[in-house]
Amino acid sequence: MPQFTHNGVVYDELPDGTVKVVGYENQPAAPQPITIGGRDPKLPLEVQRLQQQLGADAATAPFDAQKAQADARKAAADATKAERDLAAQQATATPEQQKAQANLANDEILAAIARARRDLQAGGSAGYWARLPEMFQPQSAINLSGSLNTIASRLTLDKLAQLKQASPTGASGLGSLTEREGALLRDSVAALGQTQDPDRLMESLNNVEAHYRNVMALANGEDYRDPKVAERYGIVGASPKIGTGPNMEVDPSGGNVGPNPALKGVNDEVRALIGMGRSATEIRNYLRSKGVDDSQTQGLDAAIEYVRNNPSERGKPYSGDVSVDLMRTADPNAFGALAASPVGSYASGAWNGLTAGFSDEIAGGLTALGGGDYTQGRDAFNARKGLMAEANPNADLLGNVTGGVTAMLAPGAALGRLGVGGAAEASTFAPRLLAEDALYGGLYGAGQNNDNRFSGGVTGALEGVAGGLAGRGTMRGLGMAFRGARGPVSDAARYLREQGVPLTPGQAAGGRLKTREDRLAGFQGIGDRIGEMRRQGLEAFNQSAFRQNLQPVGQDIPPGVIGEDAVEATRGAVGRAYDAALGGRAFDANDPQFVSELGTALSGAQSLPAIGDQAAFSIRRSVEPFISDTGVMSGRGMQQASQELTQRIARFGNSQDAVGPDAANSLSDALSAIEGLVQRQSPGTIDAFRAANGAYRGGRVLEDAVGAARNAGLGVFTPAQLTNAAYSNARRFGGRQSTTDRPFFELSRAGQEVLPSTVPDSGTAGRASGPVRDAIRNAVNAPLYSDAGRQLTEAFFLSPRPSPIERVGDVLVSRARVPGMFGNSLALQYYGQ
Repeated sequence: MPQFTHNGVVYDELPDGTVKVVGYENQPAAPQPITIGGRDPKLPLEVQRLQQQLGADAATAPFDAQKAQADARKAAADATKAERDLAAQQATATPEQQKAQANLANDEILAAIARARRDLQAGGSAGYWARLPEMFQPQSAINLSGSLNTIASRLTLDKLAQLKQASPTGASGLGSLTEREGALLRDSVAALGQTQDPDRLMESLNNVEAHYRNVMALANGEDYRDPKVAERYGIVGASPKIGTGPNMEVDPSGGNVGPNPALKGVNDEVRALIGMGRSATEIRNYLRSKGVDDSQTQGLDAAIEYVRNNPSERGKPYSGDVSVDLMRTADPNAFGALAASPVGSYASGAWNGLTAGFSDEIAGGLTALGGGDYTQGRDAFNARKGLMAEANPNADLLGNVTGGVTAMLAPGAALGRLGVGGAAEASTFAPRLLAEDALYGGLYGAGQNNDNRFSGGVTGALEGVAGGLAGRGTMRGLGMAFRGARGPVSDAARYLREQGVPLTPGQAAGGRLKTREDRLAGFQGIGDRIGEMRRQGLEAFNQSAFRQNLQPVGQDIPPGVIGEDAVEATRGAVGRAYDAALGGRAFDANDPQFVSELGTALSGAQSLPAIGDQAAFSIRRSVEPFISDTGVMSGRGMQQASQELTQRIARFGNSQDAVGPDAANSLSDALSAIEGLVQRQSPGTIDAFRAANGAYRGGRVLEDAVGAARNAGLGVFTPAQLTNAAYSNARRFGGRQSTTDRPFFELSRAGQEVLPSTVPDSGTAGRASGPVRDAIRNAVNAPLYSDAGRQLTEAFFLSPRPSPIERVGDVLVSRARVPGMFGNSLALQYYGQ
């Protein structure tokens, strides 16, 4: 008999599985005394302890065999109980129930495979996308991952079950599986790694499906290799690629024939019938009418039972897992193939867009007119529409956009008849165009949302308006880039830029950007930067006025000088201009023509009633003191005579006397005589003299403007203050106030159009709206209000363009309504209304 030793006891294993003790291994007859030879005083105690332990082992040794027998009997009892429980469990399930359970399990994994295939066909779900972190993956990739996990888990369980069934002991022999071992077990049928090529993954899914269909055939005692059996169980010879979804057909040889539009919507119709409480027989009869046999339907009975047991699910399409496999059908006819082609999808989308999303309602109405059910007709058409969109998404999108743009022409014409907006109105925020966007978007959203028309309409209106604004804004922005900004304000900004005045982005662009900038100017951080840039612009405006005043005399002021310092510099420059024009000059007043012209002026003044003597005196008093006894008029004398005459002319012209203007004309004749004398005897001198006079007059205007700004602006005047100073000096120098005959007219007018009316305080912070909001606002706007951002904005809006480029820009801006309609329709498609 076989023997074995345990804890020094020798056992025999009997044929009936029990054991008995037959002896002890190396056990002496009696304990031997232990000799103590060491000097350690603890050694006698240790020897005593060992002797006691040996005695205890000898005392318990006879009972070890009994304990081992008890353990063996308990293990045998546990095994017997497990076998009895398994037999009882198997006895409670009939063969039909066991088969139903197997079919249910097969239906579940086939449904999971169908879901995985749909997820894979959606795109962006495998390969590169699966390598991204989950937070960056598309929803289709996340959905596919869940489906693949379901399939992989079932594969592992089924393979383990097969191994246990094949084992004589009922065990798989693998023990506790590691993750790697589980993956190898799953991949024994097909590799389902999501990071592999999508087409390769689709082939693996098809292989798994074929595997389970083969198992279904074998479970029913049929040979899956038989062509008829393979056809009945949906086993195909070729694996379809991505894009050949459940509505694609396969010819008898296994090659793809093409989509059959007549079968699109079948799954949705089946779900609707289940929700209506129709029987399995009725639903199968419906499927047979479509050329689908019973073997191609999974989960139908379970779905019907579920709806029957859950009253809350009745009356609405069933949303659980049920799949009708349409892989084996008859060849589509020519019309069906055309309808499922990109051309057909385009036509379907165009009709849907033209009807503002109500194409399925129209189809339901036609069904009802023909005696059918409106809801079924509508839902079936809607399902076909969705499936055709999935088959050819680009063609469907293009069709919807085309139809939508065409449809928007109708409400546009209707609104035009009602007087809302003009026919050529193309402003981004034009009320008529906003109304068109909202009207079509609302109709389309309501038409597409069969469950909640109001919600769909509101959402669609908002999306339509947003898309229209985006389309028009993009086109107008592109046109603006070609032609630049237009209008009086833009022309004024362009003039200031030419004069060397830097502008803020809002001042360069005008319009809404200017309004936005005005609001930003009140906040901390970015408001300080805007104020600083505006003050820089006003200081440059002041310098430009001083430079412009001295430019005709060839003089200038030092760079950066403004205020009172600029006034002093102007006085010196004007003096130098007079010296350059008249210094060292002398004119012969005995010139006969001068004598004749001056005499005529005196005669005319003397002949005036009431004030003739005054007028003649004014001429003599203005001229005679500056002519020497020898008849010589110096350059400075000529200057003084001219100034005297100019001042008296202004007083006579502004007097209330009836003949005051006539006296002013007589004095003007005397001034002309002097200027004629100078021009004849020294050509060019009179022009330089007049330029110096203009600089003197402009200097007086600038001096008054600086004085007006001495408090709030600290000598930096605004365009309005310059205008007021020029207006006041016009009368002093004989000009007209309410005409363009004023100094700095163009500069001051342009400044009033663009620049601020007050001088910003340097470094004054605006209001705070919270540290986080202030930080975000400042970070977002900082690039625009940097020096580079200012220059780019100025160039974009104000730089000159060649005429052909400007004409292109005009066309783009004037046609902005068309891209607005495209933007409207695209937004509705993108957001799914």
